[in-house]
Amino acid sequence: MRIEYDPVLDHVFLATESNLATFDFDPGTNALTFVPGTDIGVGSACTDFTTSPDGTRIAYSCPNGNRSTQDFSIVDMAPDQYFNSDGEWFLGSSPVSATFNKAGTNLLAPDKAKLFLLAVVTHIFSGAIELGL
Repeated sequence: MRIEYDPVLDHVFLATESNLATFDFDPGTNALTFVPGTDIGVGSACTDFTTSPDGTRIAYSCPNGNRSTQDFSIVDMAPDQYFNSDGEWFLGSSPVSATFNKAGTNLLAPDKAKLFLLAVVTHIFSGAIELGL
């Protein structure tokens, strides 16, 4: 299980290999409130989870993608309605991890051979670097 805290929108996320759950966090009282409809399956055998710097996007890396069909993508998820999506980032092969740059304008996501650079807003592939692994 993995936990992630978003200090911008005060969300706490719990991630397993297939499910995500979102909680609102009140730092004044340390209270957690479950966000209804978020404890759902959003992939299988998932390997990494990250939030954007502004807290409005989630990238949950699953080798077979986040949808029921194998599409090798990472869905651009909203923190409170996962499949109310702005799109998805396609890698062409199994994503194993992801991170946003500091400005939140790019997503960096490796598969087992390349590091992909993807635009966050447009979801457009911007380039890849061979890892030589």
